[in-house]
Amino acid sequence: MAINYTYSITKLWASPEEINGFSDVVLNIFFDITATDSETSNTGIFNGSWNISPPPENSENYTPFSSLTQSQIISWLHTSLGEARESMEAQARASITVAETALPWATE
Repeated sequence: MAINYTYSITKLWASPEEINGFSDVVLNIFFDITATDSETSNTGIFNGSWNISPPPENSENYTPFSSLTQSQIISWLHTSLGEARESMEAQARASITVAETALPWATE
């Protein structure tokens, strides 16, 4: 079973207070990881959230909230998740098996 993973951002939480001289600093990312079996096209989903560190003072890499892109946030998420990423993908993959199990009333 070959599995492909797709990340999508479902919500961002930005601080209402200024942090390190920046406003609207994203501190929490809400996301879905969709695992797709390339042979059957069955999918499983892991829903999660992850805290990220604010940019340091005088950071030249700060991106204003209104200019953020989903691909940029996904990149931050991948970097921040570290070893937890493997566990989350495993949970998404495991939910494919759960989805493939017939519901008890589906056989009636």
